[in-house]
Amino acid sequence: LHSLVAALWQPPVAHSAQVTLAAVQTGQTLTQIAATRHVKLSTVREHLLEAAIMLSLTDFPYAQLLPATTRQDFQTVVSGPIDEWQYGDLPETVQNQYDFFDFRLFAIWCGKQEA
Repeated sequence: LHSLVAALWQPPVAHSAQVTLAAVQTGQTLTQIAATRHVKLSTVREHLLEAAIMLSLTDFPYAQLLPATTRQDFQTVVSGPIDEWQYGDLPETVQNQYDFFDFRLFAIWCGKQEA
């Protein structure tokens, strides 16, 4: 039975996203990862969002990618249910400081905190 199940089991994160995550964990910047892997920066970000969604809170490097200061900045300007948060509703100063990736990662982190 184990051999049957093992053959069907797939890791929760795609291989390419795992490679990106491993590169982040070695300290590479997102720009460096994109250049090394010959992919767009947006692809690197998508890989990381996939990993953040699929992995547990402790298995993703939130402290590295979403520092406490970033979390605090978002916490001061968002309220209500996470499903109602909109990046476009953030104050312009916050949108100028953080991109959608940061906002989405913060929302995923908050959702995992509530779970």
